[in-house]
Amino acid sequence: MATVDYEPLCKPEELDRVEELRTSAFKQLGWEQVEEASAEPLFMRECLLRYMRARPTIAAATKMLLASVQWRREFDLEQRLREWQEDHSPEAERLRAAWCCGVHGVDRRGCPVYYAQYGQMDMSAIMSDAGMERVMGIALSEQRQIEDGLLSVAKATGKHPVQVICVADFALMEWRRASRSVKPFMALSRVLDDHFPERLHVAIVARAPRVFTGIYSIAQPFLAADTKAKVRICGRSDDHCAVLAEFVPVENIPTFLSGEATAPDEQANLDKSKETASGGDIDEVAFLPGEAETPSTAAALGLDGKD
Repeated sequence: MATVDYEPLCKPEELDRVEELRTSAFKQLGWEQVEEASAEPLFMRECLLRYMRARPTIAAATKMLLASVQWRREFDLEQRLREWQEDHSPEAERLRAAWCCGVHGVDRRGCPVYYAQYGQMDMSAIMSDAGMERVMGIALSEQRQIEDGLLSVAKATGKHPVQVICVADFALMEWRRASRSVKPFMALSRVLDDHFPERLHVAIVARAPRVFTGIYSIAQPFLAADTKAKVRICGRSDDHCAVLAEFVPVENIPTFLSGEATAPDEQANLDKSKETASGGDIDEVAFLPGEAETPSTAAALGLDGKD
């Protein structure tokens, strides 16, 4: 956990509003300083900045922040993270094997990069087998990895970079698998959006099929306007590696995205996806011809009602 309150990279006027938010939250809580260990990370300036950016007014940001204070009281984040690390049940091991997401390498700022191979994930099957608590455990452990990576940059530079690049790969997307994944994915996304807001620097969507227009139409109501503005979309015929290389050195881009870095278990996951997609025949994966035509975010999953 962070013990130094590093100044975040932001505009000077944002720092003023960060202090307004701190004062407002303390007033509501009846505190003069942080009185609960679980709430300490929430009152670091980089975290207050994210909550401030997530809502249009200090009052709304205060309400959101206080909800996270209460969530951390009840959820016991540190205990849940420990439980997940110690969980080696068959369900947990299957979840780790099926979870095609994670932090890998750093971007040109030295910050961690999050990759998600959403196209090959069956979130509904994962959730049914592992359960929401385990899925939440692995997702929150990734948030901790991101926090640790950003903190390392802050220690080295004296300024907290606040946000990370997220890359969503939609290769091998299959219609039925995607459609049944929307509801469980959104359930997980709501928790992360509510309690880990405004962590996105840039989202790059790679190898997006034409069906992505439908994905966006379903996911759009759940996404903030500033989130949508941060997205770069690459269709299947676009050079996604060139776009990604604007932000991440090619030697740090995983080979499954045409880079030079081999991520742990990358090839095994890719081989597994080829075996499982559409009953083992990759040619039957239900892509529509053409490229993505509208923006979305790295967090979006869905479909547009077409075969």
